[in-house]
Amino acid sequence: VRGKIFAMLTSKGQFSVKLPRERVSSLVASGDGHPLTMANRQMKEWLVVSSKSTLSWKALAAEAHAFLAKGA
Repeated sequence: VRGKIFAMLTSKGQFSVKLPRERVSSLVASGDGHPLTMANRQMKEWLVVSSKSTLSWKALAAEAHAFLAKGA
């Protein structure tokens, strides 16, 4: 979206999406994933989806796309 990544596979093959910080916190608390860490820094607006999560990757990608489209 406007040159920004909203969803990706990490170097470890994990699905990750950019979402509002509060949404990431909620999904972490529910056990659906954990924050992305890059260069020993926790990216608070990026969620790495747990392999045990039952959430739809397609729905999460759409949510992330909408988040960036709003101007995040």
